[in-house]
Amino acid sequence: MFFYRTNHGDEIDVVLDYGIKTDLIEIKASETYRPAFHKTLDKLDFGKVVKQVIYQGKTTRVLNDIFAWNYSEFLTKPFCSGIMD
Repeated sequence: MFFYRTNHGDEIDVVLDYGIKTDLIEIKASETYRPAFHKTLDKLDFGKVVKQVIYQGKTTRVLNDIFAWNYSEFLTKPFCSGIMD
C-alpha cells in the first residue's frame, strides 16, 4: 500500500498493488460527488486497475471503470474484492 504523486502534482491517495491488478483509490470528505474527484484517475495508466473514489455520499458507478463508494460500505466490502457488483 502506498500513495502516488507525479512531478506534475497529480496524486492518488491510496495504491494497492496485488501483482495481477492494482486498486487506485481517491479519498474525499464530501457528501456530493464531483467529476473533479476522478480527474487524476482518468489521467494515469497503471495497467489492469480498479479505480475507486471513497466519499460520504451514495455508492454508485460513476463511469464505466470508476466507482464511487460510500466510505462505510467500502469498509465493509470483502477485502480485495475489486469492483462492485
